[in-house]
Amino acid sequence: MTKLVINTLKVIAVVVSVSCITHSLYLHMAQDEDKKLVTKKSEVIEEKIPEEVVEKTEEVVVEEETRAMSDISKIEVIEEDFDTKVERLIFEKINEERRKIGIQEYSNNPTMAKYAKEKSKDMGDNGYFDHKDLSGNLITVKMREEGITYTAWAENIAWRTAEENAEVVAEEFVKSWMNSTGHKENILSTKYISTGIGVYKNGSKIYATEEFYK
Repeated sequence: MTKLVINTLKVIAVVVSVSCITHSLYLHMAQDEDKKLVTKKSEVIEEKIPEEVVEKTEEVVVEEETRAMSDISKIEVIEEDFDTKVERLIFEKINEERRKIGIQEYSNNPTMAKYAKEKSKDMGDNGYFDHKDLSGNLITVKMREEGITYTAWAENIAWRTAEENAEVVAEEFVKSWMNSTGHKENILSTKYISTGIGVYKNGSKIYATEEFYK
């Protein structure tokens, strides 16, 4: 092989080598750039909220929770008194009797409950037990005077010795009415659509009145 050919091959080898080195550096630089981009993106994604901001946020949350708890503590818990509980239980038991025979339940009538309460109180305070008051009037007289009209009306009344257990009192009142033909007919009648219960305790006696209305 001539010296010229050998020198030519050496030049080619050097060029190839330089080319490979240049390509390698390019790839390395590109990879470094990719790493920089990934790192930058990662830094943005993982950017943390300054501790000072976090602390302030937590303080606001705690303050709001404290204020909410304070507001809740100001809400008054309203509990049923004895008479109101007995009234509710009587109403529920009356509708239980109606469900047993498959007829529509009575709706609660606040207006009738008002007159029922007045009737029971009148009997308790004035010491009588009758559908007519001491003036000889039914409660319907007062109802009409106050503009209350109706197409059907009836009334059940009862009294019993005072008892501290509201469940027992309600059960006894309903049981006594269901054991009486006329009272039972009112409870299970389809002539009325609503009812109101009024209970009043006076000393050793508890009075109950139920007004039926349509």
